[in-house]
Amino acid sequence: MIASRYNTQFKDLKSMLDPKGAKKIGQVLVHGRKIVPELYESAIAVVAEDGNWPDDLPQTKKIIWLDRSLFKDLDLFGTHYPLLVCTLPVPSQWKPVAPQGLEIALCLQDPANLGAVLRSAEAFGVSRVILLKECAFPFHPKAIRS
Repeated sequence: MIASRYNTQFKDLKSMLDPKGAKKIGQVLVHGRKIVPELYESAIAVVAEDGNWPDDLPQTKKIIWLDRSLFKDLDLFGTHYPLLVCTLPVPSQWKPVAPQGLEIALCLQDPANLGAVLRSAEAFGVSRVILLKECAFPFHPKAIRS
């Protein structure tokens, strides 16, 4: 169990909440009672609050147990539900080609709004989403949760 804020592994987990840290490490934290069970099998590890494991998740992954106060630092939405450590996908570079269906270009700077638009784009069958460089980090916890 990790109980110190100075622990290297905890520092790495905390840095995953920031776009620069997530890109540097190549991993991202996934939050949420709905999405965590959906992505559980693709996770590298699970971050859990000491003594708090939900009945609906198997314990088949590497578990990083954190002291309650440290887990609270990472649990941005206050769910007290385990977090997943997942590999950060590398988005492909945009290449100017003829559209293959509906495509949208986004420059939203609020991660929650970006997540909502991406969810809607999926629902409406958008074939490609182009994120401009000014756009919010698409793997920010708020974007993933949305």
